[in-house]
Amino acid sequence: MKKWAYIASVLMILIGVAPILSMLAATAIADFQGCTLNEANVYPCMIFGADWGSALNVMFVLAWFAMLTILLSAFGVLGLLALLGLEVYDRLRR
Repeated sequence: MKKWAYIASVLMILIGVAPILSMLAATAIADFQGCTLNEANVYPCMIFGADWGSALNVMFVLAWFAMLTILLSAFGVLGLLALLGLEVYDRLRR
């Protein structure tokens, strides 16, 4: 049962920070390719002969979704800390 609780807590953390990771990935790709990336407009960004500007813009703007998902991540961290605390308590009790 504890295994599933750990998995659920880690998944909550990953889902909570996914928009931030998406924004960081889009920024890194755009910087590496020398492309302009901001929220105001979609700029062309040629990668391997295809225009990825729209996809990078969506990934970049997805960071605004983090205002909703960061709370899920906080609950995941609290759940993980509670599980680890119970684990330590059980070991000290023996």
